[in-house]
Amino acid sequence: MLAGIGTLIVTALFTIPCRYTILTDTLSIRCGVVFMRVPLKQLKSIEMSGSWLSGPALSIRRGKVSTASRFYLVSPVDRE
Repeated sequence: MLAGIGTLIVTALFTIPCRYTILTDTLSIRCGVVFMRVPLKQLKSIEMSGSWLSGPALSIRRGKVSTASRFYLVSPVDRE
């Protein structure tokens, strides 16, 4: 029982809340304790993705946000 409760707590720490916010010059990505800021001028491309790779997204209907050095998988409410 303790292992189950511990697993639920760790899962909640890394998933709640899951939100994406576009600020004046930054894309803010928060998924639990994971928090990233991506400057908008560093964005190279944004495309739809169905990747199974891990990322701060709670759905498989994801968007792939790419910069010159890496990419971020996000799952906004309206993917299109």
